[in-house]
This record gives sequence, structure tokens and C-alpha cells, in this order.
Amino acid sequence: MVESHGVLRSAVLTTAGFTIVSVVVSLICYEILGIDYLSYPIAIVMPIVLPVVTGFPTTFIIHLLVGVTLERERLAQAQQQELAELAWEAAEQRSAAEAASRSKSAMLANMTHELRTPLNAIIGFSDVLKAEGVDGLDGERLRQYALDINLSGRHLLELVNDLLELARLERGNRDFYPEAIDLGEKIAEVCRIMREQAASAGVALSAEPGGAPVIALTDDQTLRQMLLNLISNALKFTPPCGEVRLIPEMRAGHPCVSVRDTGIGIAEDDRERIFDPFSQVDNDFTRRKTGSGLGLALVKTMIEQQGGRIELESAPGQGSTFRLVFPEAVEQAGSQAAD
Repeated sequence: MVESHGVLRSAVLTTAGFTIVSVVVSLICYEILGIDYLSYPIAIVMPIVLPVVTGFPTTFIIHLLVGVTLERERLAQAQQQELAELAWEAAEQRSAAEAASRSKSAMLANMTHELRTPLNAIIGFSDVLKAEGVDGLDGERLRQYALDINLSGRHLLELVNDLLELARLERGNRDFYPEAIDLGEKIAEVCRIMREQAASAGVALSAEPGGAPVIALTDDQTLRQMLLNLISNALKFTPPCGEVRLIPEMRAGHPCVSVRDTGIGIAEDDRERIFDPFSQVDNDFTRRKTGSGLGLALVKTMIEQQGGRIELESAPGQGSTFRLVFPEAVEQAGSQAAD
């Protein structure tokens, strides 16, 4: 009986001892190691219960020290990993900021050049008129100077309007009013508007009739502006006797409009940057062309803000196809709403 009481007392003392040890280790881990939970000290203490019960305090101390050391190493590794991730994120943000700064600087330089070109022309021709006077010029020269001033002024106005439109789009101040539009009817309408410009360029402009109507849910005014910009771009870089075709079609359930030309084509390395403001393919043919340099950037921003995208298929000397892909067919949207 006395022996049983001794065993019971030993068990109680052992349990109380390990409870105290657990609490002490918990406090040590919280204060020194920064651990805010009890699972680690318990995990450290429990594996060494047996050695203590069997009378090996040295083993207990060794296990305790090893556990604390391992936990310190784990925390140090976690801190190192966190610092490495923070350093990587900071480097990525710095790289992105530097790229954005370079892009803005390049855009500002290009914009300054584009603004100066028509302004210099206007100032130059007006200086001639001021120096020689109207009476000192024959009718033909006078008409030519007036035409040059007019064209330069229109180019400057186009550039300013496109800049304002792009800034409004990027700020999110452009409102869109989607409606169901027959793409076949819309491209026929736009082709009628651009027919005279195409004839002046010596390029055949046509709208391919589709089979079943291709309906897109989009903003009417924005769609017209996107198509006008794409046609103008195609006419600009298609040599005389070339062809520009507009094709309404369904592709993978999406209504699309393809603007296909037989122009100079675009190299693979240039396909991404031509959608940047003031960017165009650099060759002898394109250097002779004028424009705001913002048309494709506007189209890309407009279609993306409506949930669509623009695709490009091209190769040097084989023409280009710019394709507006709208979010989904109106029929699909209606059937989904019915479900």
C-alpha cells in the first residue's frame, strides 16, 4: 500500500514537473524566439518524457537544447526567406518603375517631335507669305502654300484630338454604351465613309458580305472610330494597286471584324510595340507616311476596355490582318441569361 502511494506520488510530481517545464519553455519561446503559440514547446517536451521518467536528466537537457536550436534555425531560415522575397519584390518594383519612366520619356520625346513637325510647317509657310506678301506670289504657289498650311493644321488637330482621347481612355473617363450591332452593316457604312480616301491612295477598299448576321454587343461610336482607325492605318501602309478588305466573322463563339490588307507587313519583333503610342514600323516606306502615331494604341485601349482584344497576323511583304475580337455573341449572352 505504501509502495502504491509512492508510485502515485511520483507520477503526480512527474506530471507537475513536466507541466511546469512546458510552461517555462513556452515562455522562453515566446519571449526569446518570438513564437506566439504552444505547439512547439509541447512538441519539444513530449518526446523527452520517457528519458526523464526513466531517470536520465542529461538526455532531457540535450533534447531540450537540440529542440531550441532547431527552432532557432527554422526561424532564421524563415526570416532569410522572407527578406529574400522582399528584396525580390523591391527589385521587381524598381525595374517596373524604371521601365515606366523610360516609356514615358520616350513617349514625351516622340510627342514633342510629332507636335513640332506640323507647327514648323505652319510657321515656315506663313513666314514665306509674310515676307513675300500675297501680291508677290502667283496663284499656284499661293494655293500650294495654303494647302500645306491647311494639311499641317489638320495633322496637328488630329494629333491633339488623339492625345486627348488616349488620356481620357487611360483615366477611365470614357463612357461606353453597348448595344447589339450588326457588324456586316457597320463595316459597309464605314467603307462608304473611307471610299474617297482609298481611291486617292489607289487602294481597293471592300466589305465582304457575310452569311448569317454577325452581332456584337459594343458601343456604336467606339466601333466606328476603331474601324476608321484600322482602315486608315491599312490604307497608309498599303502601296497603290493594293487591297484592303473588311470581314465580319464568328471565331470560337466570338464576333469579330478582320481588317486585311496587302501592304508591307510587319516583322515579328515589331508586332507588340506597334500598339505603343507614336510607334510604327521603321523602313523607307513608312518614313514617308504621316499620322498621329496613336491610332493603333487607341484601338487597343478601346477594345480592351470593352472586354475584348485585338489580334494581329502579319509577315513582311505579305500584308497584315488586324482582328477585333468582341467578348461574346449576343445570342450566347441571351441564352445564358435565360438559363
